[in-house]
Amino acid sequence: MAGLDHRECVPRKAFWEARRADDGSRTRDLELGKLALYQLSYVRAAPILSAGERPISSLPGVSARAFAAFLAVLAVIGLLAFGLLNKSDPTIKVGEELPSNDLPVLATSETQTGSVDDYRGKWVLVNFWASWCAPCRDEAPALEQFHRHHSANDFTILGVDSEDNSDDALDFADEYGLTYPSLHDGSGGYHDDLGMTGYPESVLVDPDGNVALYQPGPLTEKILDEQVAPLIEGKGSNS
Repeated sequence: MAGLDHRECVPRKAFWEARRADDGSRTRDLELGKLALYQLSYVRAAPILSAGERPISSLPGVSARAFAAFLAVLAVIGLLAFGLLNKSDPTIKVGEELPSNDLPVLATSETQTGSVDDYRGKWVLVNFWASWCAPCRDEAPALEQFHRHHSANDFTILGVDSEDNSDDALDFADEYGLTYPSLHDGSGGYHDDLGMTGYPESVLVDPDGNVALYQPGPLTEKILDEQVAPLIEGKGSNS
């Protein structure tokens, strides 16, 4: 969508690959994980040269260790970029029904489940977020304010906390005083099934369960007021 801020926490998998949550992995394995590990082990082993071989770097003032570290960084960046570029396009299409999935309700016990389908008959702004995502923190106050102003008009925001630890997510919700419901997609499976690649991403679903608006990147007050509000108030068109 031209002219909009489409910053995202992408790639979100690089940092969380080595860290796992008690209630589910924050992310799946990198698509090219094995290749990345091979590249890194290869680069790290490169300075160990037998006598008579050329050093890994012949540049003046550049040590072999520094040059190897530089190559390691380039290898990781290249692999991540390759993986992102080869991601399939999101399956979310305006005018089509948004796939739904039963997920635990984000709560202390998480004994109940919910889904987007539970809100048929209402406008639902489905917001995919994670406690570790900085742009998610940036948009949280605007989302809460918008929800409070419009929740009486057959509208709700439904958060989907994805690839996250539930305790961290509950702390996030408490910190920003979020009053709208959230589901917990601990493994990130639902997020990935929709073809999404980063956080935050949001989908406005109409009362019939069809996608009215898809917004990758953080939602600002301007986007909410100029694009979301007219639709839920019947003053706009999603055609």
